Parts: sequence; C-alpha cells; structure tokens
Amino acid sequence: MPPRVDLVIVVRTLPKGAVDKSKQVLVQRSQEAERQYTRLTKELKGEGLNVVARRGEDVGEILVFVACSDELLTKSFPLHNPCSADRIQFVHSLVTSLGIRPKSIEWDMVDSIMCLHDTDFNHKWIHAWTSRSAFSSTSTFSDKVISNQFGSTIALYFTFLKTYTNFLVVPAVLGLTSYFLGMPYSPLYSAALLLWSVTFVEWWRAQEPATQSIFSEQKLETDWWRKDLRRLTSLPMILLSASLLVALLTSIFVFEAFVTKLYTGPGQKIVGFSPTLLFVVLVPKFMAVYQALAKRLTQWELDTDSEGEEFEQARTKKVFSMSALVAYLGLGLSAFVYVPFGEGVMNVVEAYFLPFLSDPQAGEVHAMASSTAAKLNPKRLEEQMFAYTVTNQISNTFVEVGLPFVLRKVEAWRSAKKKDGMASPKKRVVFADERPMEENERLFLEQVRKEVALPEYDLSSDYNEMVTQFGYVVLWSAAWPLAGIMAFINNIVELRSDAFKIVTHTRRPLPSSQSSPPTIGAWLDALVALTWLGAVINAALVYMFHPWTDTKKCASTVDKMHEEIFNSTLSGLKPVEMDEYAEVKELMKTALLIALAASHGYMLVRSLVRHVVGRIVATSVRPPVSASVSSSGLGEKEDVQWSAFWEYDEGVDEIRRVVKEA
Repeated sequence: MPPRVDLVIVVRTLPKGAVDKSKQVLVQRSQEAERQYTRLTKELKGEGLNVVARRGEDVGEILVFVACSDELLTKSFPLHNPCSADRIQFVHSLVTSLGIRPKSIEWDMVDSIMCLHDTDFNHKWIHAWTSRSAFSSTSTFSDKVISNQFGSTIALYFTFLKTYTNFLVVPAVLGLTSYFLGMPYSPLYSAALLLWSVTFVEWWRAQEPATQSIFSEQKLETDWWRKDLRRLTSLPMILLSASLLVALLTSIFVFEAFVTKLYTGPGQKIVGFSPTLLFVVLVPKFMAVYQALAKRLTQWELDTDSEGEEFEQARTKKVFSMSALVAYLGLGLSAFVYVPFGEGVMNVVEAYFLPFLSDPQAGEVHAMASSTAAKLNPKRLEEQMFAYTVTNQISNTFVEVGLPFVLRKVEAWRSAKKKDGMASPKKRVVFADERPMEENERLFLEQVRKEVALPEYDLSSDYNEMVTQFGYVVLWSAAWPLAGIMAFINNIVELRSDAFKIVTHTRRPLPSSQSSPPTIGAWLDALVALTWLGAVINAALVYMFHPWTDTKKCASTVDKMHEEIFNSTLSGLKPVEMDEYAEVKELMKTALLIALAASHGYMLVRSLVRHVVGRIVATSVRPPVSASVSSSGLGEKEDVQWSAFWEYDEGVDEIRRVVKEA
C-alpha cells in the first residue's frame, strides 16, 4: 500500500512550459523559490506535519507531500477516529490558516494544493455502481461512505442527483402517456408537470440538512450595507452583459431564419452552416469573458480574493443566469416569435424585398404562403427539444468520459514523438540523476505525477448541467413530452459517468470545510425560479398551440390566426391592409393574461405543496445516525517500508538544478 499522504502542494519554480528564460531570470526565480520552499516546509513542520518533497514531471516542478502525525490527530479528534475526508479537511485547514494559498501574492510559486486518490476505494466504488444496490441508502457505498471519502459537498451532489433521478420517473411516465395517447400541448400534462416540479423542489428544500436551521444561525454582518451597495452598483454591468448576449443570440437566430428561408444562391448548403459556426465560435468566447467578469465582480462585492462558500453562491447566480439565456432563449424565440408570427414577418419581408410579389397573382401567393406555412410550424420546437435532450446529452457524456481518454492518448503520442525527435536533455538529466529508489516508490511517484497533470473537479459544472436539464423538462417538455424519459435515461448514465469522471479524469476533490451542514445553495434558488417560469411558459404554450377544436384546420389559437391571415392574403389584401396586427395583439394580450394567472396559480400550488411536504417530512424525520468509523482513519498505521520516504527531500536540489542546467 502507498504511504499515507494527506495533501500534495505543487510548487513551480518556472511557469508551466516556460524553459526559455535568461540566466539572470532563472537565478532570481530560483532564489525566490528556495526562500518560499524553505519557509513553506518550516511553517508546516512547525504545525506538527510531516513534510517531504519529490521532483515533479516538469522542469522546476516540486511535489511537496504533507501528512498529519498520529499524535496531532489524537489531540484534534479525541472522541472518534477521523475518516479520510476529516483528515484531509483538517490538514488543509491547517495549511490555509498559515496563509498558504495557491497563486497568492505571498505564495506565488504555490501552483495548487491537492489530495491523492484512494485507488482501492475508487475501484470498489465504480464496481458498486454496476449493481442496483448503489441507489440504496443502506448500500455499502451510501452517501455516508461517499462523504467519508470525498467530503459532504460531493456526497450532497450525488444525493441530489439520485433524488432528482428518482423523481424523474413521474414526468417520464406522464410524458410517454401524453406523447402516445394525449393531444399536443396537453393542459393535463402541463398541470401535472407543474405539480411535479413544485413537489420536487419543496421536497428537496425540506430534506436539506441545513434548511431548518440556516436562518436561525445566520448572523447579520455590520457591514451588510456595503456589500448590498456593491451588488447594486455591479447590476448595470450584469444587465449590459445580458443585453449583449440576448442581442448576439437573437441575431444568430434571425440570421438562421433568413438563410434557411430566403437565400437560394450559390453555396446555399455551406451558408446554411454559418449560424451554427457563429454560435460555436462566438457564444463560448462571450461566456468565458463573462465568467471572468463575474469572478471579478464577486470578489469586488465581497471584498475578498478567497473563493469560499459565500463567493461560490454569489458567482453561481451570476453565471447561471447567463447560461440559462444560452440554453433557453432559442426555444423561447421559436415558441413565441418564429412559430406564431414568423409567417407574417416573412410575408412582410417578401413584400418589401422581393419586387415580383408587389402585385402577386393568387396562385403565386398561394404557393408562397403554403411553402412558408409548411416551414413555420410547432414541429420546430420538437426538433430543438430532441437536439437539447438527446443529441446534446450524448455529446456531453462523450466529452466528460470519452474525450479525456482521447486527449491523453494524443498528448502521450506527441510527447513520445518529441522525445524521439528532439530528445530534451534537461528532462533526461532530471530523472537520470535521481537517487536509487524501490519499485513501489517509483510506481507511487508515477501515479502521483499522473494525478497532478489532471484538471481539478468542477462541481459547479455538474450542478449546472442537471439544473439546466430540469429547466428543459419543466419549461419546454409540453412541446415534446418525451423529454422526461430522455432525462431519466441520461441521469441513469450520468450517475455512473460522474463517479467515473471523478476517479479517472480529475483530481480528487478537496473536502470543503463548512461550519454548517452543506446545501446546494444558489442552485435551489435556480430551481425555484425555473419552476415559476415553467408555470408561466406552459400556460402560454398550451393556450397558443393546444388543439381546442376537433377540426383539422384552425385547431389551435395560432392556427386560427394563421388561417385568418392566409385567407386575407388570398383575397388580395396587402399586409398593411390586413387585420393582422389586431389578431397578433389579441393573441399576445390573452397569452400574457393567462401567464399572469398561471403565476398566481403557481404561488397557490407552491404554498399548498410546501405545507403538505413539510408535514410529511416532519413526521418522518429520523434521529441522526452516528458517524461511522473509517478504516482510513487514525487506527491505520503506515507501513514500515515507507518510513524512509519521509527522510530524503529533493526540493532544494531540484530548485538549484534548474539554474545549473540552464
């Protein structure tokens, strides 16, 4: 078994990949690195921690191994053996209490702080997901076991994902029934979906461990007004960013409609791909810039550079609001602009920009109107929903699970080709000059270097994926009821792929130190907002697109409006002479009134559901289960063969070697 290491502090004498430095710069950085490293080891050992360093994969990279002594653990945990997450969290809190934070001004050469994977646990955990018992709270790998290994925040995410997946059985069954047996845009399905979404959100709110006590434990800060004032002053920047994003997405949407409906010139197929190309190139760049802006704004609002729990909650609200626009705006434009009013808009465009339609013959107008009507119909929403809930989810799973394997293979091939062609002498000397070591230590260090090269796990991105999916089901599944079953199937895979991603493609998550039980925080606020928005949007969709009569023609409200405009066009009236705008105004007015009524109905339903769910949860609360003793805690003694591992330090030698071989 490997040595018991709690943390690894990655120190870089040179920025990653930077080797072409002048001798003077290398000497200066080497001196500063030696000063920081000496101070680092001195302060850590002063806290009673075991510290030793080994060379990393890159030139000038130092891996500082940190472990807590049994004596310090006995003093810090007198009543119980700490689990693996407790140990790591305790040591990490000691390190950060010394002011040692990655890339801070004082410790600019500290690149990152990480913990190592427990390979035995990882293999057993992944194997457990192949059995149905993984969904059971009494499973060998229950949420408590996950919490003991990765911390409470990771365990809470998997609890949320399993709870949400179990709840998805309801919209999956309702969607299948509505799709094959019901009418399009069924009012009954939309009402049942509203009740389900409110029940899920209120059930989760009541089940969260910190929900009942969070407000009573919250203390009002004396400088609360300063933070609120800064939030208020940063609001214009957020609104400006949202406006720019809406303008960008709307422009791409309109361009897509223009290209696919009017352009018939050379390169039509190639030009047809341009909206997708614009979206792929521009939107991710915009979101990257906005995420950096959101981080700076949040740091300014909270007047801190540290990224604690409060920082993460505030940043999440800013980022998800923009992510929601990217996810849902296209569907909104299709549902409330393109499908109901697109035919009229296209007729106006054709009348003003195509002269041969200025005095049309009935047959020509009939052909054009029929062509337009055939392209502008509610099927567009179904196609978009299929793309978002099926195609996108399959591609996301490949990006999370399959693509990292491909990228690592490519990187390994490039590294091997570079060594064969260039034969970098510096790297060979670094590893050729190492002291002789046992085979088990060599294998251990190789595994550590592989883990150092992995990216950090981003919990926020997984929450964002699930909450966005919840929005697709709640907001738009009336257009395609099979979204519920597709989300359920995806999440069965997602439970396993997320676990696989954590243990294979990312560094082990650092257990977060929280004074109170963890919550999903701002993501619960996002769920509440999406539930309310779902009630409003579903009411408008049902009113506009549900077939209210048995006749094939003029079945829905939008169809009636299209039929009246179509008949007016055949009679020879120009668009300005039609009563089209009165029909449009009447449709919009009624849809807004229905949406307003649905909003009030949502508040009533939420109050009733919250009352009932609260009573059910209150009567079924179980006493807290005592913490289980982890086998990786204090009682486990380190193998004697690793005692020499902590005696030989390579930190200073590696720092000085960079200058010698420059």
